[in-house]
Amino acid sequence: MWLHRVACLLSLAWSEGWNVRTAPIDLERMPAAVPEDWPAPPIAHGGGSGVGPHPRQVPAWVLAAWDLLEADAALSGALSAWHQVSL
Repeated sequence: MWLHRVACLLSLAWSEGWNVRTAPIDLERMPAAVPEDWPAPPIAHGGGSGVGPHPRQVPAWVLAAWDLLEADAALSGALSAWHQVSL
């Protein structure tokens, strides 16, 4: 749930879709492991396009928003619904 909330807040903060790539797994059925990396898209860093990473800071309001989402289940649900529709 917390990882989903981080993805929702980053999507809102930066106006771009963030999604959790790997779902939780039952460790009794499968040992923990780092998933295989997905191939980079053609315009990815170092893909010949000259586009590099663009570090960004998380806006200051995200921490306060986290606390509000913890306290208000309806607000948390609204952010989650917005995130699902915006992807």
